[in-house]
Amino acid sequence: MRLIAKWLRPLLHRLRYKRWLQKGYLANQKHAIVYKFKDTYQFVAEHQNENGYLYEDNKVLILPETIDGTEFIQNLKMILQNSGAVDTRSVVYDRTKFLRAHRAKSYRDFYSHSISLSVTYDVDNQTISILSWRPAPDRGLVPVEGSKQTLDANNEASWLQIKSILDEQITSL
Repeated sequence: MRLIAKWLRPLLHRLRYKRWLQKGYLANQKHAIVYKFKDTYQFVAEHQNENGYLYEDNKVLILPETIDGTEFIQNLKMILQNSGAVDTRSVVYDRTKFLRAHRAKSYRDFYSHSISLSVTYDVDNQTISILSWRPAPDRGLVPVEGSKQTLDANNEASWLQIKSILDEQITSL
């Protein structure tokens, strides 16, 4: 009986830790990034660890830039639902997987030809927070000063405004 208890104890601790992560850190917030890379929109869910750091998911949803606003919002909401808590012990970063998932040749290619929006959906307050990112020489993507906006998640026009903000950022480059 003690042998089973010793064997089972690490599994129970791990399950409790995962439950603590899910309830404690992302109970009310969902995170995603929308990249505009060359002629595509790329939707990526972000996961938060116990220290509050965000990690991109391995799966990237890539759609052509010709999609309409309702399809854009539908995919963004789906990606936000995939956001969750992550145990840092299970995070393994692989450069080739990242580049393959984003269909990029190199980091320089990806970060010099892309712009992005960080989207945070607060379930409790029903708000959407948006922060714009642009390419900077030899620094990758940097936040655009004064670009943080908070929108009402209950208003469908606010969701549609996200796509127009990203498209507007493209024309201002």
